[in-house]
Amino acid sequence: MPNLTALRAFEAAARHESFTKAAKELGMTQAAVSQQVKALEIEIACQLFTRRPQVVTLTPAGRQLSEQMSYAFGIMGDAFDGLARADEAVLSVAALPSFAAAWLVPRLGQFQFEHPNVAVRLKGVRGDVDLIEKGFDVCIRPGRGEWPGLKGHELFAMNFAPMCSPSFLEKHGPFNTPAAMLSAPLVDRHSPWWRLWLDAAGETASVPEGSTLQLGAQNLEHIAASQGFGIALLTPALFKEELEKGQLIQLFETVAHDGRGYWFVYPETRSRTTKVKLFAEWILAQALS
Repeated sequence: MPNLTALRAFEAAARHESFTKAAKELGMTQAAVSQQVKALEIEIACQLFTRRPQVVTLTPAGRQLSEQMSYAFGIMGDAFDGLARADEAVLSVAALPSFAAAWLVPRLGQFQFEHPNVAVRLKGVRGDVDLIEKGFDVCIRPGRGEWPGLKGHELFAMNFAPMCSPSFLEKHGPFNTPAAMLSAPLVDRHSPWWRLWLDAAGETASVPEGSTLQLGAQNLEHIAASQGFGIALLTPALFKEELEKGQLIQLFETVAHDGRGYWFVYPETRSRTTKVKLFAEWILAQALS
């Protein structure tokens, strides 16, 4: 089988009957196309072009081969086009489960409505999984944006503040100071976030020891707080709608931050795909709204 680069150069040159036009199409120099075609002629021991000053024409053998090569490259082009269309039809998304449940899933219907030709496949994952190895197009993960080989956009900071339900506040409040709040039931009182938030609020008192709900995910802690089981440290951006509707109450304006954020990331090799571009534009707009 002759060199594929040489065959591609010949096919383009034969189609245009011009080495110069073939070179422009292939992003090569005219001399490089000429050399590739000459190498092919030597390899198959057959002259494919008659060369005159400023003019090349196909020989009968060259015309016969040209028709077959155009057909063959057309089949290959159709195969890759079909593969690209199939790939563009499904967007595989990995996301931190708590983020997916609290923020992403309630919004995905809007993306599907706006882009009905792209089916979203969402899977909850923990940790920094290898997106290419696991077959994911994009991912939403917590961190500081330092992942080699990935492009990232921070959606919003992973900050947090104490929140509870209106009924809980009515029963246990009011809480005029952070210290007063500490005597009420707290969700996951052993979380290091409590110390970070108290420091940000200028409160030196420590969280009292005691039994506690330990749920390990903000979407679950949100449910516990909404049901009146205690005060939870939650990220305001994740529960913006609940705060606006009064289903949750942020007890103090102080918001703490542990240095991380929620990041939308994808492999650099996927940055040119249409589905990734569409999802990136959509999710960044959602984060700003």
